[in-house]
Amino acid sequence: MQGMADAVVGELLSTQKCVLVVVDAQRWFLAPEHCPFPGPIQSFQPGVKIIAAARKAGVPVVWTASVEGGAGSPETVRRRWAARPGEPVLDVDDPAFEFVPPGPEPAEPVFLKHLPGGQDGDLFGATMSEHFRAGRSTAVICGAWAGRCVLAVSLRLQSSGFDLVAAVDAVVAHPSHPHEHSTFVATFDSVVGFALPSRKIRQAWLERPHTYRA
Repeated sequence: MQGMADAVVGELLSTQKCVLVVVDAQRWFLAPEHCPFPGPIQSFQPGVKIIAAARKAGVPVVWTASVEGGAGSPETVRRRWAARPGEPVLDVDDPAFEFVPPGPEPAEPVFLKHLPGGQDGDLFGATMSEHFRAGRSTAVICGAWAGRCVLAVSLRLQSSGFDLVAAVDAVVAHPSHPHEHSTFVATFDSVVGFALPSRKIRQAWLERPHTYRA
């Protein structure tokens, strides 16, 4: 059974089938000097490595950037922030909105979102649908935060027909929620897709020939 599972994952991780989705790799979430919430922030270095591997292997990279209660938010979001006085707000003109390095390259699309999974009919959904129609049916996901936007984007892509693979050490949890990461991994692996260390994904993309080794 393990050999069969490895073969399935190896097929999913073909460089011809994958697209890497980097969720909200922004200073507000990942940089201690910009994050408004207390607690230690997990290193995003595994995310940096998997982005580099995707670029080297020719896997497309798609980015999302989150607005948290800022201008242009849907009414449901505005009501939520209004009900929570003092809740931090992140808007596009805030220095914390910027990406942490390496950030997107000029040819890599960036999509703004006001809801954790984005909005129906937005350009993110349209772009991912184009990748799907072109045969790129595996979305490899990394970014922040595990129990909110990463999970929401994953579920949205799953409902669109994508197979999901999470680079688990490149998925960062909310610094104030110490059990969020382990809960995310268990949930993802049981109901969403495959939760794998980023080194195994990089290995599948960069080895010649492209193989997956458990």
